[in-house]
Amino acid sequence: MGSWYCLLLQAVCSVQVIWYKDYHPHRENFRVQPHHYPPDVYTMFFEDYITRDEGLYTVTASNVCGSISHSVIVRIMEDEQEYEWMTYRYGGERG
Repeated sequence: MGSWYCLLLQAVCSVQVIWYKDYHPHRENFRVQPHHYPPDVYTMFFEDYITRDEGLYTVTASNVCGSISHSVIVRIMEDEQEYEWMTYRYGGERG
């Protein structure tokens, strides 16, 4: 499990929030779901990971004043040896 959340402070105007994966609007599925916790918290929740969920995730908030976006790259490592290599844990215990 994991999540990515953002806090969008709404002043006078309401905000429209759109989530993207790899530059396309995100299609909600049972593993990866956007949530809104009123009044101003928006979350992308990952219930279970598979390598197909890897990619560039972007949230865009828009209103009459303009828009702003923020992106993260999600990488899924299912292989324990790959995880150890990528996190520099392959050399045994460090002290």
